[in-house]
Amino acid sequence: MNTYFRRGRLLLCFAVTLSIAASAVGQAPDADLKKLQGTWVCVATLKDGKAVQSYVGVKAVIIDTDLTWHFPQKDGSVREQKNKFRIDSTKNPKHFNWWREDKTEANADQRIYSLDGDTLKWGTNLDYKTRPASFDKAVWQFTVKRVRDSK
Repeated sequence: MNTYFRRGRLLLCFAVTLSIAASAVGQAPDADLKKLQGTWVCVATLKDGKAVQSYVGVKAVIIDTDLTWHFPQKDGSVREQKNKFRIDSTKNPKHFNWWREDKTEANADQRIYSLDGDTLKWGTNLDYKTRPASFDKAVWQFTVKRVRDSK
């Protein structure tokens, strides 16, 4: 019985260890996920390495793993789009997948990201099929800045 008891404890410890390891795979360490929380505004966009105005002014609001885009419209209104996202900061470069709330992650825009204080950079091909290997190889690059509350 002692042998069974020890094996049971060993198996329990092994199962807990596997569970912790599995939950970390493909998930962001709390540090990056916490740093992404808040409101961000796109301040610069590059397409094929050239500056363009596309997406400048778009806001991204991140709360937990919810991402809401706020797209300014020509008439002064704002179009809102609700999404989900997942990051993996263990990859190099770091991965950022986002998809519409009514879709699945299989339909995700596959981005890379870099976070430096209040500056977030995204690289993407915007084809919903491929992730760029580096920022230099990304069709689109976005630089977004954290928006401070006036409170």
